[in-house]
Amino acid sequence: MRPKHTIETPVGKQKVEIYDWVTGGDKRFLAGIKDESSVHEAMLSRLVVSIDGKTDGILAMLDDMHGKDFDFVLREIQRVAEESSLTEEKKSSS
Repeated sequence: MRPKHTIETPVGKQKVEIYDWVTGGDKRFLAGIKDESSVHEAMLSRLVVSIDGKTDGILAMLDDMHGKDFDFVLREIQRVAEESSLTEEKKSSS
């Protein structure tokens, strides 16, 4: 089972559970998407596990979030994706 962690949004104080890393399948799926907004949507749908314990309608819940909260979640997802792309050599030199 892939590990997860929970973040809390700064404005709405929602608990957002996300995966700790990107799978090979996630990478292959994302590699086929060329439009940046579609990449963000795909990353969110593949890496956000739940919001306040709910697993259905995650993208709709993200759409209803305060803009600052949405940006916060998106930044965290991007960080997870970037860290999953680094080689061990790059990680140890940073």
